[in-house]
Formats: sequence, structure tokens, C-alpha cells
Amino acid sequence: MSKNLKETVARNLQKDRESRGMTHTAYAKGIGSTRTTMYLYETGKRLIPTDTLYRIYDAYGTTPNEILGVKD
Repeated sequence: MSKNLKETVARNLQKDRESRGMTHTAYAKGIGSTRTTMYLYETGKRLIPTDTLYRIYDAYGTTPNEILGVKD
């Protein structure tokens, strides 16, 4: 994953979480993850797996393309 894509994913995850008024802990719990893992995704220190993108979609309706910054 390129640095720009990592930054885009990190920024879009944070925007999605904050737009819902959720903490890292609450958002993570909704997708079966942990606060620490969400923090690592949002800071670009860990790559977000594909299955996690789909868990976000299932839990919150945010598409993988929205998180990845892909324009339709």
C-alpha cells in the first residue's frame, strides 16, 4: 500500500468514526476489533485488512471504496 493510500485510509477512517460521534473503543467494538487496532489504522501504522473494510460496511454502511478514497 502506498504512503498516500495509507494516509487516505487513515484520514477516511477517522472522518467516518468522528462523523458518528464515536470513540475508538465504540467504533472498534462495532466491528469486532479493539481501540488500539483502530488507532493503528487511523494513524497509518497498520494496514487495514480487506475483511475489516467489509466489517465496517456491515456495521456502519460505509463502503470499502469510501474508506479507500475511490471515486465512483
